[in-house]
Amino acid sequence: MKKVIIILSLIFITSCGVEEIVQPEYLNAPSELKAYPGNGKIKLKFYSNNKEDKFDGFNVYISKSSSLKNQSSLLPVKNPETGGIPTIVATSKDIDPTVPITVEITRDADDNPIENGITYYFIVKAHSIRNFKSEPSNEVSTTPRIDNITGVILYTNEGFNFSTFDKTSPYNFVFTVQNTSDKKAFITGKNNTLVQSKGYYQNWEDVNKADTDGYIQSEIPVEIQEGYVILFKTADSHYTKIYIKELNLSSTPYIKFIWAYQSIAGNTDI
Repeated sequence: MKKVIIILSLIFITSCGVEEIVQPEYLNAPSELKAYPGNGKIKLKFYSNNKEDKFDGFNVYISKSSSLKNQSSLLPVKNPETGGIPTIVATSKDIDPTVPITVEITRDADDNPIENGITYYFIVKAHSIRNFKSEPSNEVSTTPRIDNITGVILYTNEGFNFSTFDKTSPYNFVFTVQNTSDKKAFITGKNNTLVQSKGYYQNWEDVNKADTDGYIQSEIPVEIQEGYVILFKTADSHYTKIYIKELNLSSTPYIKFIWAYQSIAGNTDI
C-alpha cells in the first residue's frame, strides 16, 4: 500500500506542474538610470544586460515621492501603444549592453500628463513573460521645465528676457561682437544675471542640471561659439540654459539659440 501511495503522489506532482511553478527565475536589473527634463515630458536612459529567455521588456515606475522600492502599491507606466505592460517591449536580441535604452515619458501610471514644475521620481525593472520582475534600478528624479526648441535669433546688441521669453527689455543677457579683424562673439549677463559657459556639447540634453556655483558676474562678457551650452542664474534664482545652434559673424552677425527655463526657483533641473 505504501508503494502505491508514493507512486500516485509522484504522478500528482508531475501532472500539476509543480516543477514549473517552483523553477527559479532571475532577471538582471537595469543600471545607470538617468533622467532628462523636457517640456511636459521626461526622457529616461539606462543600461541593460538582459539575455534571459523569458525577458520581454522593462517596467517604468513613477511617483511624486522618493523611495519607490518601498511603495508596494506602485503600478508601472502603461505601454503607450499596447495600453498594457511591460512599459517598454524588448527581447534579448534587442539588448546591447553598450547602448542605452531610451524612453520618453509623457504620462504617469494613472494616465495623467506629466506637468512642468513637479518633481518626479523613477525606477525601472526588467520584466518577463510570466510577470516576474527584477530588482529595481537606481532611483532618479527630475523636474520638467518649459523650453523653446524652435529657436530665437539675436542680432548684435539685442538681448533676451527670461521673464517674458522674448527680446523685450529688461534683458537677462545681450549678444555682442568684438569688431576687430579676428571677430569674436560674447554673451553678457544683465540685471544681476550670472552666466557660465559649459563649452561645446553635441547634445544639449547632456547638461540636464545647472551648477550652483562657478558663474561669472553680470556685465562681464563670456565668449561663445557654435554648439556651446550657456547657463544662467537670474537675480530671483531661476536656472536656465541656452544652446548656440548657429553663430554667424559675417557683415550682419547673429546667433540662433534654443532655451530651457526652470520655473521653480532654486531648482537646478534644466
